[in-house]
Formats: sequence, structure tokens, C-alpha cells
Amino acid sequence: MVLVIAAIILTLLFSNSIQFDKKRICIWIGFCLFAISACKSTTAYGDLIGYGNRYLTLSDITFEKLWEQYIDGEMKDFGFYAIAKLFSNIGLSTGIWMAAIALFFAVCVAICIYLNSEEPFLSLMALLALYYRFILSGLRQTMALGFILIAYIMIKERKLIPYLLLVAAAFLCHSSSLIFLPAYWLIYMKVNYKQLIIIVIALGICLVTPSLVRLLVSSFSWNESIEWYADTTVTLTWSGYIIQFMILIFCICFKNRVQVYESKRKNESDTDSLIPSDKVDIWINLMVIGLCIQGASSIIAEAFRASYYYSMGCLFAVPTVIVRQDDNLRKILYYGVSLAFLAYIFWSDAFLGLVFFWQT
Repeated sequence: MVLVIAAIILTLLFSNSIQFDKKRICIWIGFCLFAISACKSTTAYGDLIGYGNRYLTLSDITFEKLWEQYIDGEMKDFGFYAIAKLFSNIGLSTGIWMAAIALFFAVCVAICIYLNSEEPFLSLMALLALYYRFILSGLRQTMALGFILIAYIMIKERKLIPYLLLVAAAFLCHSSSLIFLPAYWLIYMKVNYKQLIIIVIALGICLVTPSLVRLLVSSFSWNESIEWYADTTVTLTWSGYIIQFMILIFCICFKNRVQVYESKRKNESDTDSLIPSDKVDIWINLMVIGLCIQGASSIIAEAFRASYYYSMGCLFAVPTVIVRQDDNLRKILYYGVSLAFLAYIFWSDAFLGLVFFWQT
């Protein structure tokens, strides 16, 4: 917890220092995320112990055997374990392998924040409050989320082929990420009442006909693991959904106050050709899809994980709508939202049990 609080305080100080431009702040954020994740104990959590035990066996099998296990359904996510085997063959320890995953995700986050966030500190706070605790232990999905965050950039720049390649890479690391594939074609709607209607319909289906949700999962599953989710009885509370919904409403309300100060970039070579309101719409539409998926977590707990790929759009929607308000309101929202995220970090005890390698 100490490292997390130190990262928050120092990032806030750097964000208000004229000596730190946006690039340096994003590099610092990447370093903080890497340090927190790379220094965690590899034996303090059940998931990490399982990953570590599996990693130790990889040097004893060939890539061909690894592929056969994947085809036969004995192993999930070939890409993740193929990369892990490369580290194992070199003779690197479990800790170094996990640190490499931490570095990969930290770099992806830093790049995406630098290119998409209007205020890096707010993006960091949202990440720590809402997602990062799971990312510390869910290694396969951590790698997939890294690729998806870079895919966010390709969506904004409307580059289809790189987008498809990134989604494919994410799929090989965690098969659930295939759910993000339609995003490229779904998120260009203008934000208005339609988004709320979509959420209400999706929520109604989850509340009234949960059996339909299970049928949809079973019918459209792309592997046995996803199909198995249709029969699971593990569920989650509505707390996470309510928090995400409140963030969405906040973004929609203040999006209407965003002042569009340019129609398009004058320099045609600048790939950032979207006007500010279009950027907000992209992130809000991602959040809407994430909420529609997350509503099913009251029926199938794993829907919560699947919603991550879309819901992380809030990392960029929240800063965009805040930074583009008038001066007085911007300061109030900046510190108010930051304090709200900080309060949630303490309230949820997200990092209270975080154990570092020197503590074990």
C-alpha cells in the first residue's frame, strides 16, 4: 500500500510542476505501475502460485507439445504460455518473467495515457481504483489488456489492420478478449439518449431473463472455457456495476459542457484528426458496452472480467470531460474526482493485502 500511495502523491506533485511535461509524467506513471507489480511477491497469491508452478514445467516440454495441449483443450491461451516458455528456455526465474509482464503492461498503459488522456494523473487514479488490483494477479488477462489498450489507439486513428492484429494477439493471451473485436465498428455513435436506452435494455434482460443470458453465452462461446461460464453459479454483487454506471453518467453530463475548440487538426499528417467531442464519444461508447456486459456479472461472475476490455475507456473519458471545463469548475472536478477515487481505494482495501517480495 505504501508504494501505491507514494506513486499517487508523487504523480500529483509532478503533474503540477512545470518541470514535468506530459511525456515525463507518463513515463513516471509507467515506472510506478511497473515497480508496484514487479515487486509483488510471486508466492503471496493463489493465482500467482499457480502461474509460477506452471512456468516451472514449461522447460520440460516442446513448443509442439504445447500446441497439442492447446488444440486438445488441455491448456488455455497458447500465446501466453508460448511467450512464457521462451523465458523459461532462457533460464530466467519466475520473478523475472512476471516482472516482464508487469513491464509490458506498464509500457502499454503509459503509451495509451500519453496519446489518449487529457490529464494523466486522473487516468492513473481511475486505473488504481477500478482495475489495477486484479491486474496484479490475472497475468493472462493483464497481457491481453495491454494489447487492447494499444488497440484503443488504433480505433481512434481508424487503422483497421493493426487493430485486428492487436486483438488477435490479445486473444492468444486470453481468449475472452475476442469479445472486444466488434468495438471498431460499434463506438462511433454520437452520445445521446440512445446509450441510456441500450443500457436499460441490457439491464432488463439480465434482471428479467437470466436464462437468456446463459443461452447467449452458450450459443456464442468460442471455446469450451467460455461455454462453461454459461453453467457457473458464481455471481457478483451490483456494487461494481453501480460505480461504473455513476462514472458513465458523470461523463455524459459533463460531456455536454465540453467546448469544441477546433473542427480538425490543420496538419493533415497529424493522425489525431478527431475533434474533442468525438474522442469523448469513443470512450463513452466503450463504457456503455462494458456496462452492458458487466450487468451479466450478477448471473455469471466472469462477465466482470470480460467487461474490462471496454470499461477501461473511463481512463480517458473522465480526464477529457474534466479538463475541458471552465477554470473554476475544472479545478473542483479535478480534485473532487481524485479524492473520490482515493477514497474508494481505501474503502475497498484494494491494496491493503498487497505483499512485496521483501515481506515474504
